[in-house]
This record gives sequence, C-alpha cells and structure tokens, in this order.
Amino acid sequence: MNTKDLVDAISKKNGISANMAKKIVRTTFGEITSVVQKGGKVTLVGFGTFSSHKRKARTARNPRTGETVKLSASKYPKFKAGKGFKEAVNSKGSTVKKKVTKKVAKKATTKKKAVQKAKAKTIKKPTAKKAVTARAAKKVVKKATKKVARKVTKKAAPKAKKIARKVSATVKKTTRKKK
Repeated sequence: MNTKDLVDAISKKNGISANMAKKIVRTTFGEITSVVQKGGKVTLVGFGTFSSHKRKARTARNPRTGETVKLSASKYPKFKAGKGFKEAVNSKGSTVKKKVTKKVAKKATTKKKAVQKAKAKTIKKPTAKKAVTARAAKKVVKKATKKVARKVTKKAAPKAKKIARKVSATVKKTTRKKK
C-alpha cells in the first residue's frame, strides 16, 4: 500500500472526498515528522511510538576500496510498535478490532467499577445528629468486632441502633445454629 492507496481507503471508509483525505494524511505525516525532527515523541496508543535517536560519530570502511571513512554524528527516526498493532499483525482476520476494542472497554469498565467500589467502601462514622442507613449499619456490624460494634451502636442514631441490634441478633442466631 502506498500513499495514494491509503488516501483512497480513508476517503471510501469515511465518506469524504479524496482531496480532504489527502490533506489529512499529509498533515498527519507532516506533524509526526516535525515533532520527531525537533527531538520529541509521538505516541499513538494501540499503534506505536515515533521518536528520534542520536548516533555517535564513528569510523567505517568503504566496502569497495577498503579505506576508512569518518562518519559524523547524526539522528535517525525510530518506530516502536504498540501492543494493539502487534496483536493485529499476529492474529488472523478482522477479529482483531473486536478483541482490541473489547480489551480497551474492559479496562475502562474495570477502572470505573473499582472507583465505584472504593467510594462504596468508604463509610463515614455515624453521628448522633444524622441517621445511618440500614446498609451502612449492616456493613459496620458485620465487619466490626463485638467491641467496635457496641461503640458504633452507642454513637449511632436510634434507627441505626435498632437495625444494628437486629443484625447482631441474626448473626448470633446463625452462629449458634452452625455450632
């Protein structure tokens, strides 16, 4: 595939004119080139990273004549393929897009779920002024030892005390039945 083929593919898949696709491709390559030329990095997540590296000055041999030649220091472009690109090259068919998007979606949802769980786990200590919800009281009683449960119930609002007593009574009953 050459630049013209790439431009044609972009214009067909996105429903834009060939001239617009050509401008997009040229602009993309131009920006990547200018950033790498200045010594920066261009990272396209899932595709790869473009960067420049320095090569030291050295002496080399001319293969025809065998004489030594001094080579000056220079920069050279480097491309490192990303994980998604490597997986796409190594797998078969169009299942790659589905796999890559599913993995990205899973990572995003697991991060969201972890944040939600962390928020749910943070339980504020109940005060006499505010009534504690039944869910929070149950969690406190289940997780805490008997001493801690007693302290929490003493400080909690009357509704929370009743709920905590009921929960602790049911916990005691179930432990007696198991013995």
